[in-house]
Amino acid sequence: MDASRARGVSLWLQPQGPLRERLRAVVDRLAARFGGPVFEPHVTLVAGLAGDEAEILEGARRLGATLPPLSLRLERVARRDEYFRALFVEAIGGEPLLSAHRQACRALGHRPAGPFQPHLSLAYGRLDPAAAEAAGREISNEVQGRFEAAALHVVRTEGAVGEWRELGLAPLGPA
Repeated sequence: MDASRARGVSLWLQPQGPLRERLRAVVDRLAARFGGPVFEPHVTLVAGLAGDEAEILEGARRLGATLPPLSLRLERVARRDEYFRALFVEAIGGEPLLSAHRQACRALGHRPAGPFQPHLSLAYGRLDPAAAEAAGREISNEVQGRFEAAALHVVRTEGAVGEWRELGLAPLGPA
């Protein structure tokens, strides 16, 4: 499969307000600089869910009612030689975030391909390591911050990034 294409449905935690706008501006700038796609800033709680989208959305809504809002802190910029983690900022949420990931996998019958490594991507692509590290140093202070995720964003992440679409929201906490 093409490394620039994703599969299935994902559950995202998204910042809102001024932090979202600041992160979106960074994503836009880096996409223009490196020729990559533009996307919504998010921390993926679970990726690659397979099955009927309506059933996944309903399962996410049931799950959301059992989870509290999640507090996340965006800290250190890092890079990897991976398309979807070319440049990212680590997302720290402690045991509540790790527990939410485990509960989501269990509730939606998902077996993750690898360990959960919460992060908020800033650029997708195959980036020159030196250029990515320089960009990371330039934007480091801009991308740090805290946010409270009040909902799971259920997103169809099938295919190329430009084809991704939000299917709905699952508020966190009892209604």
